[in-house]
Amino acid sequence: MSGSPCACNIDYVPDSNGPGCVYQTLTLTIESVYSTKGPFTTEPGSLLALKAVVKDQFGLPKSGKPITLTVDVQGGSGGHDHNENRPKGDVGCGQLFSGCVLGSTDGSGESGFIFRAPAPAGEHTITATCPGCNSADGYVKVMVDGLQPIPASPYYALQDSAGNVIGAIKNKHSDNHYLTTASIDKLENLAIFYTNINLGAKLYLNDASLVWGGLFDVGSTPWTSPHVGHDRGRSIDIRAENSGPNNEGAVPSALFGELSKNAAKAHAKATLHCAGEQIGRVCNGVPNNRHFHVDF
Repeated sequence: MSGSPCACNIDYVPDSNGPGCVYQTLTLTIESVYSTKGPFTTEPGSLLALKAVVKDQFGLPKSGKPITLTVDVQGGSGGHDHNENRPKGDVGCGQLFSGCVLGSTDGSGESGFIFRAPAPAGEHTITATCPGCNSADGYVKVMVDGLQPIPASPYYALQDSAGNVIGAIKNKHSDNHYLTTASIDKLENLAIFYTNINLGAKLYLNDASLVWGGLFDVGSTPWTSPHVGHDRGRSIDIRAENSGPNNEGAVPSALFGELSKNAAKAHAKATLHCAGEQIGRVCNGVPNNRHFHVDF
């Protein structure tokens, strides 16, 4: 066979099934080092290496294609019912109010980038486009893996007598009782110990972690004032006798010392916290909004 192969015009490639040229179609995907498809997972505040990949209809890499990325976060995800001005992950362009243009794809048809996860948990959508390509979405779950809902128990209460979830705040965080499996086991032991010292009384459980962990914001300014220690499913607050309105089921002040001792027996640390006090300070003499903060 002799002769020179035919040259194809721009946007066309040689036909692999015979002589001539065919229109080039390009496929764009978002991948990680470990997976060719999502959803990908990463922890709050961490970095995740991803790449945009462009191939033609024959599966061959396409170089020289500039990639544009945008990022959005799904409202209501990660345990947050509030969404105004919600922080979202970025790929090096701030909050990505407009597209972020990456460098062009290399000889392997790839253009790498880093997704920077925000402090709040949630599901993000990264959308990639390039000239002549399809649009591709990649899904990233920013989460602490392995958190479980605290199960019902005769030894503690997740709801008050009116049926309200203890500690839940309407339109902000309505589901606030998630822990690791190991923490749940220790909580059950602590609650059993408490029942024995307080004649069958239950512990009333306030905030633990949100469904995917991460920033648990408290106070009047959203996405600030993190609820310290409540981001990884290893801490919970328990009602303690106080001068505020939430006293139903609260641990009596006469048993504060006993609760701390029983927490140690359950391989946990219980510290009395109250309004206006620094974290970790004992505040028996400050009755405003007291509660026990328990670390497992």
